[in-house]
Amino acid sequence: MSPFVLAVKSCLKPAKWVLLLRHFALNYSHTYLVLCTLTALVGALFLLSFPLLALLAVFFLIFYTLDFQIQHWPFITTWLGIFCLAIIISQRIFRLRFPKKSGFYVSLKKNPLMFDLIRAIENKAEKHQLQEVVITETFKLDILYTPKYGMPFYCEKTLAIGLPVLLTLSPVDLENLLLRKCLRPNGFKTYCLALTHQLRELWPLYLWVSRHKNTLDFHLLQGFFKIYTPLYLSVTQFIPLIHETQLDRLTLEKIGDEDTLLALEAFSYARHVTEKIFFAEVLHKMRISRQFHQQPFNQLTQVMKKSLTEENFQFWIQQEMARQPLWESSWPEKLNNLGFIKALPLHPLSATAAEYFLGPFHEKIIKLMNTCWEHKMLNRWKSQRLAHSLGLKHQHFKSDNSLFPT
Repeated sequence: MSPFVLAVKSCLKPAKWVLLLRHFALNYSHTYLVLCTLTALVGALFLLSFPLLALLAVFFLIFYTLDFQIQHWPFITTWLGIFCLAIIISQRIFRLRFPKKSGFYVSLKKNPLMFDLIRAIENKAEKHQLQEVVITETFKLDILYTPKYGMPFYCEKTLAIGLPVLLTLSPVDLENLLLRKCLRPNGFKTYCLALTHQLRELWPLYLWVSRHKNTLDFHLLQGFFKIYTPLYLSVTQFIPLIHETQLDRLTLEKIGDEDTLLALEAFSYARHVTEKIFFAEVLHKMRISRQFHQQPFNQLTQVMKKSLTEENFQFWIQQEMARQPLWESSWPEKLNNLGFIKALPLHPLSATAAEYFLGPFHEKIIKLMNTCWEHKMLNRWKSQRLAHSLGLKHQHFKSDNSLFPT
């Protein structure tokens, strides 16, 4: 094999292309954002093409009808067929129903403290955007977008808060993190950045919905999004990195440097304790004893309080400082963006956000979450036993987030 072919094959390795794309995204962020925005417009134009094609067909039908001649019949029948096809597909797009996040939806009016928190954050962020609040089983804090009328530009916004987040963070840290998530800066560039980041969650929903329909028009949607969605996710894979960096800068203006850093440290450390230590131990015990009545959410807060020692935190932050993640900012980069040289020590966890914002309702949520978690683990274990009995390949329990119930 020639040296030229070997050189080409070595350049085509995915890792090298990913590193090259990361370098391009960080050093030429404006050009990268333009590229991602143009890629996002491809999917939007595809969805809009059918209503626009129906309007275009109406225009030509009116034109040929007003100046009707016998030789116009082929054009009229052609545009009438195009109109009918475009109307059918447009109607299917407008009536798409997207799945909502599984979890327990909180009535804000029945939980006044949570209601006051959401409204105060929206006033600080100068945006009134959250329609629902859902408490999930995973360690998650994010705003979820659900398209309405089939279009990605008009969405219902749902605040998803993981119960592990509520059980391991203080009320102040949770409020600061929620404000950081709700910030939406002004300006065309920042709008494009937020839109491309939002579409990374929306285009996979279109692919999922089109796969669960078995009509001819949905096969057309499925064929497009089956090619387009992986392409878009590949091109924009470093948009979250740029988006998080910008959110850090915006949060500094609203909260301040120390409160921002403490909130980010508390969230990252709580996620480490929850996923890498606590649930890893719970899953290990469950795999050995085959006892699924673990009640993990009852113990999580106490484990978090005991782990908040200076020795544990310093050990964790030293590991994080040495780590060089590919798709997110490293801790040295985060500290530099916030204007710090070293991390700040975390405060002891005296009261959790669940106790403060949910009140007595949080005990019912913990009980329900424990039940859901146990049923999910039991069903997963049964399916693995069945696969093993049939001689199929199965996967053992692992301590990752995918094993939490969804």
